[in-house]
Amino acid sequence: MPSRQLTVGEAVQTLSKDLNLTWVAGHEARSRMLTRDLGPEERPRLLGPLNFNSPNRIQLLGAAEVRLFGESSVLDASRFEYSVPNTCDMIVISDSLPAPASIVDLAEREHIALLQSDSNYSHLHNRMRFLLTQLLAEREIIHGVMMDVHGTGVLITGDASVGKSELALELISRGHILVADDAPEFTRIAPGTLECQCPPLLQDFLEVRGLGVLNIALMYGDAHTRSRKILRCIVHLQP
Repeated sequence: MPSRQLTVGEAVQTLSKDLNLTWVAGHEARSRMLTRDLGPEERPRLLGPLNFNSPNRIQLLGAAEVRLFGESSVLDASRFEYSVPNTCDMIVISDSLPAPASIVDLAEREHIALLQSDSNYSHLHNRMRFLLTQLLAEREIIHGVMMDVHGTGVLITGDASVGKSELALELISRGHILVADDAPEFTRIAPGTLECQCPPLLQDFLEVRGLGVLNIALMYGDAHTRSRKILRCIVHLQP
């Protein structure tokens, strides 16, 4: 399953909806790839507090870090035991704390996104980790029909014209629920756990040969469709 390729700008746009992020400096970092491969020599963690020893792609600053770095008027990248320009893509300050001048200068010089959030440090750290895990999770589209059958996520697969949609329609007519037709997207949300999500353009629709594209929500009611479901079973149809 391939992981999603994500730029700093895309990550900020998504995270801002939940964490109210505002840009402070380093706007040039928008196009940096947050998911780029740095090779075996440099493998920074995804998220952690800003420090001189351990690299993180996204560095967080709370009150303690703001006091520490606020003592220096100029912060040279050589003070860090790792390559700041290569490993650090984003710095986020919690609690609406003012950005130390040394951090602003570092962000501008090294083209690192510097942002501020009104969330407290603990909430910011936990929420960002959760949201980034979802954003960067491995995902893949598998041809088939995803159904919720008696509360169990069932993926119906098979060759073209084998009867996947016809079987799905029969299940729906018996009270079961459509999740996604044709191109369900699966995301590895945890080890051994795949979640299916219906692409927005396909939501509520089922294409059946001879009948065309059916709006299941209009025909059977909203209770017969849903947007996501954990995969528990695969049924492969054969001619």
